[in-house]
Amino acid sequence: MKFLNGGISGIYFNSDKTKNEKLYELDIDDIINIFNQIGRDYPVSSTMILDSKTGEYTVYHDDAAEIVGSLLEFYFNLKKLTLLAITTHNKQDNRLEEIQEQLARFREIKSPEIRSFCDFLLAYAKGKKAEEMKNDIDDSDWEIFEKIRKDFQ
Repeated sequence: MKFLNGGISGIYFNSDKTKNEKLYELDIDDIINIFNQIGRDYPVSSTMILDSKTGEYTVYHDDAAEIVGSLLEFYFNLKKLTLLAITTHNKQDNRLEEIQEQLARFREIKSPEIRSFCDFLLAYAKGKKAEEMKNDIDDSDWEIFEKIRKDFQ
């Protein structure tokens, strides 16, 4: 801490990365402004994603956090949803209503690729041949679908 006339006039700080190289200083007026700005910010939601290469987090707030969170949830459920569509398509299990409900929720995501993949899975579950719809989805989504379908067989 930095003192002036018996009060705090600022702080000194550093990070683990630069602890042997630099020392930073922040004046008390800047600290107060930062706390005021934080105090007036009311994010509704946030999502943090760790970049495994850098070890750093990317933080998304509010609308962006909602979209990123929904995308992550979709991709975490992708295998389950695809397997449900495959078993229903193959008439091994009829859970069409469950698939429709889940895919309808994921169709709300503001991503055309997700929407087209949801439409693809639903049409497949209802009996349409995947190869007939291959051009309706992104190539990477087709590869994911094919991998899951081959693993299932």
